[in-house]
Amino acid sequence: MKATNLSEPHTRLKHGDRDSAVHLFKVGQSVRLKNGFERPPRAADVYRITDKLPPSGGSPQYRIRSDNERHERMATEDSLEAVL
Repeated sequence: MKATNLSEPHTRLKHGDRDSAVHLFKVGQSVRLKNGFERPPRAADVYRITDKLPPSGGSPQYRIRSDNERHERMATEDSLEAVL
């Protein structure tokens, strides 16, 4: 029996493995925060998915960005809704 070294690279999540997780939203898709960041959401608060991240607490995570901001945010899937 071979012992597994947890520090070996193959045991870490690689970028390509992010796509294998079940994510509802796609990179480039427009979304809105259900509850906003510490304030009520406005119709103009539209974000774009810039990357998929590993799940946290059972909910897939995303990196999101608004065209009105210079920084990205991180949000869980259960806090987002699609913009139609």
